[in-house]
Amino acid sequence: MKINVITPAFLVVFIMNANANANANANANANANNLVFKCTTDNNKQVSLYRDGENIKYIFGKKNSKPELEIIRKKSDVQIDLEDPEGGGLSNSVEVKNGVYSYQLISNIDKFSEEHESTTSLNIMKGENVIKTLYCTPKSVYGDLINIDPTYFGSRSQK
Repeated sequence: MKINVITPAFLVVFIMNANANANANANANANANNLVFKCTTDNNKQVSLYRDGENIKYIFGKKNSKPELEIIRKKSDVQIDLEDPEGGGLSNSVEVKNGVYSYQLISNIDKFSEEHESTTSLNIMKGENVIKTLYCTPKSVYGDLINIDPTYFGSRSQK
């Protein structure tokens, strides 16, 4: 009789645990699907940008840890500057404000060089002054800032 009591209880715990893991994986996959850009900086911090409908989420902090900073803004409140990819160089930036501070990701690509070198940096600004610049390690860069707003070039040509 004791086995019959323990077995159903074990099954309930097992099923609840499986559901919790499935929900956690679904949430992680939902975030991964909205991931636009991420990189690891030269001080071993990770910066990520997510797009969720009309919202942009900026996350900064140690990898696999609770974020040090997480900012969610409407896309209309984020400064997005994307260059048309037709030219010789390409510089894109996304700036997220948080009070007097702002966090500006800048991606540059030299399309004239044979290797098409690219650099990505994060400017941490107070007002208009850059107080610190962190550089993304090249092999850590995932995604592209140009994907922050898929309608950018279409909306620009209609103005």
